[in-house]
Amino acid sequence: MNYHTKLQTFFKSKGISQKKIADEMGLSRSNISRYFNKAAPNYEFIKSINLITPDIDWNHILKDNVEITKEGKESNLKTPDILLKEIKVRVNQLEDWHKSDTKKS
Repeated sequence: MNYHTKLQTFFKSKGISQKKIADEMGLSRSNISRYFNKAAPNYEFIKSINLITPDIDWNHILKDNVEITKEGKESNLKTPDILLKEIKVRVNQLEDWHKSDTKKS
């Protein structure tokens, strides 16, 4: 099973349409359709999908995908630990911003 089929199967099992994904990501449905049917994913797409469905298993979806491996895209993928650290940093930044903003009111 290739990347596109695995991605389609995952979202179908969740009952999430390409239109819903497009709306969540602020993109057109045709743009999302490219990733589901012919385009290889880029880092931004993977990062955005993780925000919508954090339980997606990218290891399974990207496994044995020669197209991505040959292009060296795997070097752009971050481990879950690195992603969690980045998320925690951003959450802390937002909390600090919120605290300073509410003090001004």
